[in-house]
Parts: sequence; C-alpha cells; structure tokens
Amino acid sequence: MADYLRDDRNFIMHGSWGTLDPPGEPFAMSLRAKSLPNEVTGETFPEGRMVEIINRIIETKTTVYNFVKKLESLPNEPSESRSEG
Repeated sequence: MADYLRDDRNFIMHGSWGTLDPPGEPFAMSLRAKSLPNEVTGETFPEGRMVEIINRIIETKTTVYNFVKKLESLPNEPSESRSEG
C-alpha cells in the first residue's frame, strides 16, 4: 500500500494540473511518473478518488501510530554488561 500512496502523493504534488472539459474533472500530467522515456503520463483525480487517497493515508498513519505506541509500551531489555579483562 505504501507504494500506491507514494505514487499518488508524488503525482498530486509534482503533477501539472488541469481540468478535463467536459465534465470538469481534475487531472494531472507528470514527467516523473513511472513511464517510458519521452512519455508524459496523465491521471484523473475525481473527488471520490481523492477521498479514497485521504482515507488510505489516515488509515496508514493510524496503523503506524498504533505500532509505535505498542513498541514504546514494551519493556526494555537490559543491555548486556561486558566486563573488561
């Protein structure tokens, strides 16, 4: 999932934006997207897709937050003492 979120984020942040007429749907074009040399890739980003991307980001952030909290709640293991000699 992280790869899809990263690809969507990069397209959203680095794409050149426009609107398809009709129906007035937002789209982005990108040279950075995974494509063949000398090709420009374009994708549409209707409201439903944007809401889905936002929800996946929130879900992923919550999962990472819960994982970190779980790690922080684990008891620390004592480090091994090494005697010199």
